[in-house]
Amino acid sequence: MLKIYARQGILGAQELLQQCLQVGLLKRKSFSEIVKDTPRREDEASDGWMRRIWNECERYGTSCPAVLTEKLLLRYLGRKNGAANQEFATSAGKSFRREGNSVATPQEG
Repeated sequence: MLKIYARQGILGAQELLQQCLQVGLLKRKSFSEIVKDTPRREDEASDGWMRRIWNECERYGTSCPAVLTEKLLLRYLGRKNGAANQEFATSAGKSFRREGNSVATPQEG
């Protein structure tokens, strides 16, 4: 589609096409692949982990749920319950809603 726009002379299409050809396109990843490939770092807060997952979704052009919870992410990781897992016990039950490019304040769930 971008090639068609560039041929028709639409403003900015040629430059964007050149940039895409130089940089190349990343292989698309599913949301579950992104969650599995973005493990939570030791002593990392929930919002930091979720922000890194959202950034990876943007990087690969993957649609991401508007609201992420640890319970949802643990389900994608194949773990049962956040409170049963030592790593996630401290902030289990919190959810974060995406607002633009930032993460909103945690909401008790």
